Amino acid sequence: MRSQPEAIKHEDEIVWTEDVSSFDYVRETLVDGVGTRRRPVSWRGQAGRRVGYALLKSNA
Repeated sequence: MRSQPEAIKHEDEIVWTEDVSSFDYVRETLVDGVGTRRRPVSWRGQAGRRVGYALLKSNA
């Protein structure tokens, strides 16, 4: 995502649901077209596991 800063311009902060300090790496995935802002996006059927999510700015 770092090569596409426009794609994440509405992110306000990252909420970590696990302690990631012991991981070798954390992969970032962009999920768009989701109709919710009130809760984290469902992760069912995705590879790996979600260890955090972004909160969006109020003007997103």
